[in-house]
Amino acid sequence: MSDNYERAKEQAQAQFNFIVEALTAFNIAQKSEFGAAEFDGEVLTEEKIITRIQELPLSLEIQSCWHSPGQTAIEGRFQILLCTGGPAVRIIGDLDKYYTPDSARLQMQDWLLDWKDFWLSSYDEEILLDFSRLFSFSE
Repeated sequence: MSDNYERAKEQAQAQFNFIVEALTAFNIAQKSEFGAAEFDGEVLTEEKIITRIQELPLSLEIQSCWHSPGQTAIEGRFQILLCTGGPAVRIIGDLDKYYTPDSARLQMQDWLLDWKDFWLSSYDEEILLDFSRLFSFSE
């Protein structure tokens, strides 16, 4: 990857690290006897953690496939915009017929540069997919 993407790579890594931290806290809270876990410097309930997670994106968007009027689109794509400007980071992926993410990729860009995938291991991609499934994309 070109050196032009260095700032974007740093921002993408920071966003992914926060996603891991948020998802870890959520999972701990779900399994905790008290239904709480430490997240972002505070002890929060599972509900408050999910609220913080859902407040993170700047926008959630879906793109449906072409279909005839009156028919329901059964598959599409989603975007979770995490930050904009230079650099920008987003999660994109495919939705199944229930509008549930069934794939997720982390992408980055910087001023005057195209969106590029941020390399993640298959394990990290599963984390990203689990995070994406915490959002509702149903119409």
